[in-house]
Amino acid sequence: MDIRYLTPQNMKKVFNDVSNELMDIFDKSDRELTFDALKYDKEHSTDWLELKSSEPEQMENVYAQDIRLIAVLFAQLILFRRIVRQNWVDDRDMGFPTGFIPLAFKFTESWEKSSGKQIKKMMKLKEGFEEVKLLTTKSWMKYFKVHKVYESLSKQGKHKLKRLFN
Repeated sequence: MDIRYLTPQNMKKVFNDVSNELMDIFDKSDRELTFDALKYDKEHSTDWLELKSSEPEQMENVYAQDIRLIAVLFAQLILFRRIVRQNWVDDRDMGFPTGFIPLAFKFTESWEKSSGKQIKKMMKLKEGFEEVKLLTTKSWMKYFKVHKVYESLSKQGKHKLKRLFN
């Protein structure tokens, strides 16, 4: 058996792919996003043989499914302040705090309410929307660079720089 090594994916490409998928997921209604994505992925999305396959097409399919899963989890975290998890005893219990339900479940709201669409609309209305769009990939790269510089300088005892960043 020939052993090959999995090399790390380009971080910028991964963030770009997740950001693009997240924008697509924001078009769904809040109710459509109220499900246990991890449980669904484990039970329905990923076929074990496909996961273990070394064929490039199958590997790309697994990558696309994983990007979608991460984007759904991000969307849930943004909309519900948590990742939705179903109780193994009662499938109706989605793990929201006692006495709290998502805004979309309010009786006065439309059944098809999409907070994600509203977020996208608000982003477009604000000045500098292009900057917000750029934040998806470029700011991550800048963050890691700045954080690295900050850490190295703060180790050298540069407390003034520390105050500037805080």
